[in-house]
Amino acid sequence: MRRKYSLPKVGMLAIVVALAISVTAFFIYTYAAPSSPNWTITGKSWVTKQFNPSDTTNYGSSWTVAPGRLKNVKPGDTVDWWHSLFVSGGATDNVVTGVQQDVFDLSSNQPMDNDVSLNDRGAWHNEDPRWFNVMTDWKDYAWRRINNPADYNTTSMEALNGKSRLEDLHGELGKNKFMYTRGIKREDMGKRICQRIYWSKRNSLPVSGWGYSQYACVEVPYDYDVEPSVSVNSDYIDAENVTKIEGINAGLNNKGTSKTQNSSYALARFVVRGAEVSGLTGKSDVVSLPGGTADNDWPCAIVRLIKGQYKDSLNIDSGACGKIVQNTGSQLNTGQTPVATNQIDNLDRVKLSANDSLCYVVMVSNYNGSAPSTDFKYAVKCIRSSKRPKVQVWGGDIKTDKEVITSRTSNNVNVPDENLSRIELDKTSIRAKGLWGTGLDKDGNKIGGDVHFSPGEYGFKGGNDADPHWSIVCAEDQYGGNGNQRAYKKSTGQPDYLPSCHGDATNLKDDYQARTVVTTQWRNPSGGDVLRDGYITCTPDSMYHDIVGDASLVYNPGYCKRGVWRTSDSAKWISMNSFGRHTHSNSKPDPANLNCRDDTRPIAEVISCSNTYVFRLKGINLGELKDAKKLEIGFSGAVDNYVRVKINGHEMKVLGNENGARPEGTQYSGWGFPGYVVNSRFTAETQPGTVLYENNNFIDIYVKSNPSHMGLLIEDISLAYKMAYTNQNVYGSWGEYGIIANGKADSASGAGLSSSFNGRSGVTPRDYNKLTFANIPKFGNFSTTNSVPDNFTLPSVRGARGNISGNVDVNSLASGEYNAGNVTLTGSKLSVGKSIVIKSSGVVRISGDLLYTDTNDVRQLPQLIIYAKNIIIEPSVGEVNAWLITQKDGYVSTCGVVISAGGWLSGVSESSCGKQLKVNGPIKTGRLFLRRTYGGKHASSAKNDPNMHPGTPAEIINLRADTYIWAYNNYRNTGAISTMNVRELPPRY
Repeated sequence: MRRKYSLPKVGMLAIVVALAISVTAFFIYTYAAPSSPNWTITGKSWVTKQFNPSDTTNYGSSWTVAPGRLKNVKPGDTVDWWHSLFVSGGATDNVVTGVQQDVFDLSSNQPMDNDVSLNDRGAWHNEDPRWFNVMTDWKDYAWRRINNPADYNTTSMEALNGKSRLEDLHGELGKNKFMYTRGIKREDMGKRICQRIYWSKRNSLPVSGWGYSQYACVEVPYDYDVEPSVSVNSDYIDAENVTKIEGINAGLNNKGTSKTQNSSYALARFVVRGAEVSGLTGKSDVVSLPGGTADNDWPCAIVRLIKGQYKDSLNIDSGACGKIVQNTGSQLNTGQTPVATNQIDNLDRVKLSANDSLCYVVMVSNYNGSAPSTDFKYAVKCIRSSKRPKVQVWGGDIKTDKEVITSRTSNNVNVPDENLSRIELDKTSIRAKGLWGTGLDKDGNKIGGDVHFSPGEYGFKGGNDADPHWSIVCAEDQYGGNGNQRAYKKSTGQPDYLPSCHGDATNLKDDYQARTVVTTQWRNPSGGDVLRDGYITCTPDSMYHDIVGDASLVYNPGYCKRGVWRTSDSAKWISMNSFGRHTHSNSKPDPANLNCRDDTRPIAEVISCSNTYVFRLKGINLGELKDAKKLEIGFSGAVDNYVRVKINGHEMKVLGNENGARPEGTQYSGWGFPGYVVNSRFTAETQPGTVLYENNNFIDIYVKSNPSHMGLLIEDISLAYKMAYTNQNVYGSWGEYGIIANGKADSASGAGLSSSFNGRSGVTPRDYNKLTFANIPKFGNFSTTNSVPDNFTLPSVRGARGNISGNVDVNSLASGEYNAGNVTLTGSKLSVGKSIVIKSSGVVRISGDLLYTDTNDVRQLPQLIIYAKNIIIEPSVGEVNAWLITQKDGYVSTCGVVISAGGWLSGVSESSCGKQLKVNGPIKTGRLFLRRTYGGKHASSAKNDPNMHPGTPAEIINLRADTYIWAYNNYRNTGAISTMNVRELPPRY
């Protein structure tokens, strides 16, 4: 770091020379003392909002020591920095000291304390050179509020320097222009204001270089806080029939005092498979999308991140994601911002099963002043699935002159990961997706062609061509800087310093070329010509200084002018220069050259001291593989030395085969080691939560390399995947025996869909219609003539007993036959031995449970037969033990009155008809209105309740054996059984 010296700062030094002292005395005090041979200088910086000049012990409280950051500082706050020097080992040489200030955007990851590019950035003030004696107390020598050149209440550092913004201050400010106290302004919002001290020499060694304390920073976020919300007018949907959702409302509430900064927001839809949820709880409502909103599919990328959050508890189908509203980069005013008002979502391509939940998520970035721009806050509202109610007919046939149409419910059951098929793409498909090796064009030809040497021809050839499919993104040394590494900039074609990766290259641009590496031939001292890629320059020629530097990285002259890596027949090595060499100069050395040349050290130590370089492969189009459960990419080739891989900023699991010796793959501290031989290889596998896109995915390959060379060779790429899929379990209405219908029969016979909570898996209509009589072309269509006879003779039971009306307790009646008009049967339990027939010319209402008393005497079985124009069962009734028979133009309703046949569902709701009904006895009627809804909202299986699953019926019609036995006993002495007609039946399945 080059500093322009300035005059000493009066009154600033903790070791102060009295004003009365002579200039000569001052000179002697400052320069005459001999320095110690073992001195060392260090420094430390603090910042606080609680400075107290009267507290001579601590000068306030709540000091934040660097590199910590004082967060959530607001306009109107006053912050103070304190910077201290410490000296050990004796008196120092003359040293230049000073304080540096820099201003960063809150969305950046700066400052990085070891980033050498910051040394000449920002503003600073140098003190004159001087020596120091031993100082061990933080108050011995410090810059603090007392050293401000002006009152911080009336001026600011930028005003002292004639600027309007703090970030406009750069370079040496000169005397009385630097401030250590700041009254925070509204203009400071969104900034990170940092200070640190520096000294021109670290210790007594001849070359020790500049030293810096860590940055002490204050963060001033914008004053806004955005809360997303979403609602839907419906809580339940009929998953089997829904085509659109109406009444979706979403909004953003900015509860702060200022606008947001470039907030992106969206409303999207997704599906939770196999679970009924009204929202998502138990996890953070914030996710981080490494690539931000660069890809147009970012709303669904957020959904895939949410899927990763809940991977252990919910099966979120991100493939059903649909963008409804999308807005990129807007300032949100304070108060409410509508995202959607009564929005309609058309579900044209969304397939729902009855146990799925349809969810809507509203998301927003830059939701508060401290949040990174790649973080999104979200809110979710889910609509739970309902299903059409089911009916079951036990103990008898179903026969109708009309149709038998009932509902079925299909549930998705996830196939375990271990049972998913691994599918590998062919080479043509892989290349079509944008995946091919290094130093190759899209057709697989080597860029620049092959290189040929004659015997005895030595030197290097070829290389130095830009590979347009690959790029260099950044470099990073062990201290967080860029390692002084250079590459060719795409915009100019000239060498330039790479940016520091700062641990993650995801959001950095790919502005630098990846260049193909030369091929070198030399004579082996033991005889024969040797061909390798790369080139070792012991002392670089001047023409290469601007790209590889002017200093040697290889000191053994026997290795000079040799190659480095094996030459491939099918691809070319790429690097940041055509030699494949680290950049290393005397003036700006490669830090890894100082302590990272020894390859015999433990691997973890080599990894930690090596430089990191990032290669990027862009334009990968995955298509439907964006929804892959797992993606495995295999790279055949070589890396110098270790490798990690990210896809779209998401870390992949990398394994290297160590020159083919470990085919199962190994990893060291997260890095794979493929090696350099012909069968070297590494694989990269996606992890849960990885976001993939249909188009424009990118892969970053991180390479750890110690001196002297760095390169990447990819000869072949393989791609394998596993797609999540589900099996379907089927539930539905069913009859235990046959179904005879003159119209269409769309149901299940022979108890074909009877099941527990697991349903029936893999069944077809043929499987669950084995007792359904069929005619061409479909199930049903039994006959064109009546299948249900009009005539019906009521049983005779001990003669007529007169008339009944009003509310009737049937157990209060004696056995026999009763006439009625409109009558209501209240709840009752019919006693043993009673047999009652009610013949009504009007409507019979059943207002309470009609039960039979148990008996062990088949001759004393109770029985109730009801014949009426219409029979109406009230909603509160749960069980009816009776025969229900109406005229051919009449009806039986299982829940209340039916005003018209066309509107037979009018008035049906969960609250009015949500109780299960069981009818024990035969039903013969013109129309049977099954209006109960029980189980409609139980679209998911409850394993702790075998009676509650998607096949649970709302009505059970049970023709029990006691009906047959009673009828037999009632007629056994009345005469012979006669054959009334004989009819040939059509085939059945």
